[in-house]
Amino acid sequence: MKTIDEVLSLIEIDIDRSIIENYVAHEWLRPISDDEGLYFEEIDIARLQLIHHLSQDIQINDAGIDVALLLLDQLYNLRLHVKK
Repeated sequence: MKTIDEVLSLIEIDIDRSIIENYVAHEWLRPISDDEGLYFEEIDIARLQLIHHLSQDIQINDAGIDVALLLLDQLYNLRLHVKK
């Protein structure tokens, strides 16, 4: 797991701490939280990059990102159930 600072040093996109915190506030990212801060797994980092791409490159608004993430989550859950 990585802290926000570690995530910022790893990713190759122009993003700052406040944007990541905004994504967490929207519940688009769900890192593990404790008294010392937020901790991100690899899937969170991939999701962060996807959200940033949707928001900045494609310029989808917040409501559109909500819908896109909901649909992607449903698709991944369906794929998990079909494989079983």
